[in-house]
Amino acid sequence: MAINVCRFNTGIFIDVVKAVKANNPLCANAKYTDRLIKLLEQNERYPEVTYDFAAFDAVRQNNQIQCSP
Repeated sequence: MAINVCRFNTGIFIDVVKAVKANNPLCANAKYTDRLIKLLEQNERYPEVTYDFAAFDAVRQNNQIQCSP
């Protein structure tokens, strides 16, 4: 998953963020882009994100019960 790649090797996303900021008019005035780049440049490794699929299934089942007419 992309989130774990980003958390493990943050440096590879620096050029991507800079390119998006430079080439996307919606990001021209992005408020936190420079802060994001600075965070990515620290290149700290964060623990892997794991997902509890049993919890996801329980939430889906609960939502079906709550949302059923």
